[in-house]
Amino acid sequence: MNKCGAWIRVTLYVLAAIACAYAIWGFIYSWDFIRFGISTGQIRFAGNEYVVVNLFMGNSIQYLFFAAILFTLGWFVHREERKEGLEKAKERVDPAETKDEGPEDRVPEAALEKDDEETGAEDA
Repeated sequence: MNKCGAWIRVTLYVLAAIACAYAIWGFIYSWDFIRFGISTGQIRFAGNEYVVVNLFMGNSIQYLFFAAILFTLGWFVHREERKEGLEKAKERVDPAETKDEGPEDRVPEAALEKDDEETGAEDA
């Protein structure tokens, strides 16, 4: 495996985890802020839906999208590394070892057993 690709993949996954954790923290903070404002009467939800949704979008939801994008990029890098690794492994296999015998080269086992019986060959 390519060391550079592994570092890129791990970095993307770590950044995705950080963005996801920040999104969760931002959502909890926004929820508490809105709940406190409603309970004290400073904010009314009715008529302020846009403001409430905008607060959640600005503080948390966009970071979930960033986390999803970073995770997907890391997954693509990982998938490409696996493809390259499989191609290299196929190149390393000796073609003589994997030569497939044609049907005309194969001898049925029944014929081999019959031949052993006729010659009197015994298994050691």
